Amino acid sequence: MRKGIPQILIWAMFFTSKMPFCVQAHAEEQPEKMQDGTEIIHSPPAPKWVPPQLGTFLPDWFSVDASWTAQPITNFAGGSQQTSSYADQWGFNLTLSSGTGKKNSEKSEFDRWSLHGNFGLQLGDTTYANAISSVFSLQSVNYTQGFWLRGLYAERDGESLKIKFGPSMTMNDFVYADPYPYYVNSTINNTLNLQVPGFSFDPYSSWGASIDLNLTKALTVKYGIFQLSSVRGQNTDRANDYLGWNLSTSNADGLVQALQFEYAYAEQPEGLKVCLDKISTGNYLQANASCKKLGAVENNLPKPVVQLGGYTAGWQFPYLDESGQLGPRINGIFIHGTSVPLRLPIGHGTSIWASAALGSNQEINQVPFAIMAGSISQGVIPSRPFDQLVLAFSRSSLSANSNYNGSSQVYSAMAELDYVIKLNQRFTIEPGIQFIFNPSGNSDYATIVAPMLQLTFSF
Repeated sequence: MRKGIPQILIWAMFFTSKMPFCVQAHAEEQPEKMQDGTEIIHSPPAPKWVPPQLGTFLPDWFSVDASWTAQPITNFAGGSQQTSSYADQWGFNLTLSSGTGKKNSEKSEFDRWSLHGNFGLQLGDTTYANAISSVFSLQSVNYTQGFWLRGLYAERDGESLKIKFGPSMTMNDFVYADPYPYYVNSTINNTLNLQVPGFSFDPYSSWGASIDLNLTKALTVKYGIFQLSSVRGQNTDRANDYLGWNLSTSNADGLVQALQFEYAYAEQPEGLKVCLDKISTGNYLQANASCKKLGAVENNLPKPVVQLGGYTAGWQFPYLDESGQLGPRINGIFIHGTSVPLRLPIGHGTSIWASAALGSNQEINQVPFAIMAGSISQGVIPSRPFDQLVLAFSRSSLSANSNYNGSSQVYSAMAELDYVIKLNQRFTIEPGIQFIFNPSGNSDYATIVAPMLQLTFSF
């Protein structure tokens, strides 16, 4: 595979260089305007030979969102050995609701309620991080192989109040921010690198309930309560045996409560301004004062928000030093912020973001402090207005009670650089490279250099 990945990247870049003409044609088919009247150009739809999405064949009250994500990766330097890995995941989200497709103003109270089932099929190698002696996985789709139950719950989705409850829920909504899915490394995902045993982060789930209340148009407060289980939660001995299908409340005598405030301090622009003076050559230039013809492309950058949250959990948490001792409580806070789209020398818009998490009780919490930051730039190549260049850095401080090969761990850090090629509205190719500093956390191994590829397709 080490030779195959570079060849895939070369072919992908060659193929995407032919796309701008398709983009321009699609813009004429689906005109849409910004508030100031500027026409928005959208990314191209999937080719006609691609099968229609599954929901096309279903009744209005039954919808299905399905996706496939693949992450081949190889490390040609660093770690305990040089090797390759391939993992992929199929996701299926089913929704039953009479309100599907209706506007909020048209919905009755019954229409606002829905039933959800989320499932995932994990395939491929899930031992890559252990094989190269990395504390954290270099892949975000890296769970025990099998067919997972990832969610089963009822939801009321109102204009000002959202309620969710059920036997299979995750805490992801409380530590999620829009930039995270752009990246491949697992330290930048919707768990903020919280490694506490028993917590229900996807694909792990538990009984739970949550409430979202829109206090104003810009300010939302979220509260959730979830069970802690030794047979269902993450980093527990038996959770991977059941793959989420054990809905029992036995061995689930702990609780975690989470609270989050989200403030959208600025409105998300519908489009990003571009200069169309060279559109005949397929180039979308940066908008400037001398531009004769202004246009806009769809804005695929994360929304500008500030998030502040925290959690408190009570349970018999096992100590990291495997002494057999148990700790009764752990608390933590987390914060995230994403900027408005900035006009920088490259691209049509750039979002800067940063997140941090701080937790108590190092005897239990393997990562008492984690910080991460990055940028997402759209349209850095003039002929590719919907592609994105993404950069991120994360550093995870490790508990003094955790060790590797008998040596105490201190920290592990990561830098990731990717280029997201948006072929159409359903398929993306994301080549990139990761640098893992102090991968084992105790200076035993050199920096890992790992080129990788992420493929995503919705159907």
